[in-house]
Amino acid sequence: FEMREECLREFGFNDVYRLDKQRENGAALSVLPDLLAELDGLSPGERLLSLVEGALAANIFDWGARACVALYHDGTILDIYRSARQQLSRRPWAIDHFDAFAQRVQGAPYKRVMMFVDNSGADMVLGMIPFARELLRMGSEVVLVANSLPAINDITAVELTEVLDR
Repeated sequence: FEMREECLREFGFNDVYRLDKQRENGAALSVLPDLLAELDGLSPGERLLSLVEGALAANIFDWGARACVALYHDGTILDIYRSARQQLSRRPWAIDHFDAFAQRVQGAPYKRVMMFVDNSGADMVLGMIPFARELLRMGSEVVLVANSLPAINDITAVELTEVLDR
């Protein structure tokens, strides 16, 4: 993977997914207010669970090509996000420490949270931004960390700043 990215850069292909990332970020940003309003209508406990499910669901790029194509076939990016979140709503998950996490953050929030973000689009905008927003509301300092150089559809630090400024 790393060699592939180095070869692409060496031959002048600095960010082959740049336009795709811009399009997906724009699409996700256009529905972010609707998602935030939906989340704000939930009780704190329901909202936290929905945010964790959302952070997992929004990472659909990493589910594999077949799963992505099936989800993208019908619906808007918010519909796709909701569908993916619904698929994750059955607990317990394979690794499920949500109850301990919820008890911890609702009792005494973390002082500082570093969130390592990767994929552009729904992952970043619909998954990580709402989750970071909730942690900020709880009183945590939140630091979002992104790659300095492009790698496939991962958001870079420069792109992250652009998304957050919008």
